[in-house]
Amino acid sequence: MRLLAEGTAGVVGDAFLRSLVTHLAGAFGADAAFVAELSGEGRARTLASFTVPAIHLPEGFEFALAGTPCEVAYLDGEVRCAHGAPERWPQ
Repeated sequence: MRLLAEGTAGVVGDAFLRSLVTHLAGAFGADAAFVAELSGEGRARTLASFTVPAIHLPEGFEFALAGTPCEVAYLDGEVRCAHGAPERWPQ
């Protein structure tokens, strides 16, 4: 939490979300992190993303929630998957 707080202190607007996902990925050693908003019935759109070069998830990317960890987060309030996310949610 300290890394997130320090990394986003004094940053506002779109830059805040970009800083947040970058520091979130760093704190967890993740290959990707993003913030999305619901954009319609069963769909979401990325507002900010951080990914390693092998993963492509641009800002503004719209996707269906079905079959994704985002669907689980939406329905259950959280997702826990320390390893194997691509295998668990291949699409």
